[in-house]
Amino acid sequence: MKEQFSTGAHAVSDPAEFPDLVAPVWEVVHDQLDSGTYEGKFDFATDGVSVCYHEQLSRRVRVRGAMAPGLVGFAMADGICREQGRWWGRSHPVGGMPFMGPANRELDIVFPAGGHKRVVVMSADVFRESYSSLSGRDPRFLDSGAHFLNLSMTAQVRIWRRLKAMLEHANKGGSFTPNELVEIFVDACPDNNPALHLGPSRAKHLVHRVMELAEESSFTLSVADLCVLLRASKRTVEYAFRDYLGVSPYALLQRHRLNKCRRQLLAADPGTTTVHQVSNALGFRDSGRFAALYRQYFAELPSATLARAASDALRLPGFSAPRRKLG
Repeated sequence: MKEQFSTGAHAVSDPAEFPDLVAPVWEVVHDQLDSGTYEGKFDFATDGVSVCYHEQLSRRVRVRGAMAPGLVGFAMADGICREQGRWWGRSHPVGGMPFMGPANRELDIVFPAGGHKRVVVMSADVFRESYSSLSGRDPRFLDSGAHFLNLSMTAQVRIWRRLKAMLEHANKGGSFTPNELVEIFVDACPDNNPALHLGPSRAKHLVHRVMELAEESSFTLSVADLCVLLRASKRTVEYAFRDYLGVSPYALLQRHRLNKCRRQLLAADPGTTTVHQVSNALGFRDSGRFAALYRQYFAELPSATLARAASDALRLPGFSAPRRKLG
């Protein structure tokens, strides 16, 4: 994958051409299984750490091989691919999302003619760190060796639509970060458990109280600390945020903390202020991890922000507003 954000679209007329297009992430061969003219369409967007792409094949094709080491991949298939395809020798389960990780890199899938797929592939280390940061949970499924993750059709449709919108935005000149891709999966499947419905009034009240306490602490308290102060379970708070705002509390609080860091860095005097002073005051204890996270969201290191005058500040992509305001 390239080291800067890029997009592209390709059309191929020979299945033998396809492996070259996906060579950075897949080591595969394409075998056409039926007769007729082959046509493949492939459009993608990548930031160098992650790639999101859409694929459609005009003929029935078997894809065999493996994912490159150190990566994790998720596939969203349309109805044709789910119902008529063969996935590792079996049918696509209704409540499952195809998944490949370090423990299950092998690929053997038969795609039917005309089906659509949207795929996300990224560094497994980046996914693990981002998922843990956004959700407060360790993505243990990465090492499970499973070919499918338990996911309702409602959640799968939600992921399909968000990936479609993200790819369309990128192909029109926009961009995305690995964190934004991971957040799609965090928000769609909070715990792979039945949803807890709090009711709109209770969810709204709880979200307001969390944000008030977080603001009072300058966003230095963790979600666990806030839950203790509110005498609410972590799961209750998680579902309140998803029901009312459509994001996890970890993701929203992290956004506020990073935004606040950015504002302070842009307003600071580089001669008397250091990045460590600003980040540490806002609860980021690991300077290296903070710098990597900051760069994922703002496409530059915090030291570069500090070196630039506040009047030159630009709000870069990465902090989309919540679906609903806190008012």
